[in-house]
Amino acid sequence: MGKAVVVNISPYPVGKQFDFGYFEVPGCPASREYSSMAIEDRRSMKDYGDGRYEPMRITGEEIARDLAETWKEHGVFVSSQEVPTEEEVEAARERRLAWYREIYSEAADSWTRYKQYRMINDRQRDAARELLKVGGISEPPEWMKASGHETGHMGCPACGGEIRVGVAVCRHCGAILDEARAQTYRLTSGPRVALDSQAEESEPRKGESVARPGRNRG
Repeated sequence: MGKAVVVNISPYPVGKQFDFGYFEVPGCPASREYSSMAIEDRRSMKDYGDGRYEPMRITGEEIARDLAETWKEHGVFVSSQEVPTEEEVEAARERRLAWYREIYSEAADSWTRYKQYRMINDRQRDAARELLKVGGISEPPEWMKASGHETGHMGCPACGGEIRVGVAVCRHCGAILDEARAQTYRLTSGPRVALDSQAEESEPRKGESVARPGRNRG
């Protein structure tokens, strides 16, 4: 049975729903350069829409390349071998950095025109933080200095992921921020976290929440 290895250099998990299952590549831990997942070939049924079905084989390579194409700007790629080469990892970093420059430029243009915090999205704030780290910009832009109440977002006090002000459960780590509302809507349980003014002013970090019920990690 064949297989392919898909690699993710982003700290956030990424995934995609296919007709034959959901696949999610884990985010890269801070202590590592990348995370990876092997995807094996699998069988499915081709539906002709007239009551006829035919067995079909989907290769791990096909699934991995589809995932990589969907999330390539985030630093996802198919490795040529079980352990990705330094060149492959570096190329993914450069591709992600180029994307960060592009969406940062869009945010800067939007801010110049409208001066509206709500028009700057999570990915653009992420881009500004990463460009600041690597020297791509000399200082944080004005729209990065807004408080959580101005942007309508805040950092989760448990994991630091960016969430909307007033949510009951963190979409990144599952921490319950408002227990009464979480019980009312029967949301999944997690650690209880008390909100305070410091948490509301903490620096936001975005996560691409892609987990779905019944996902297939295979």
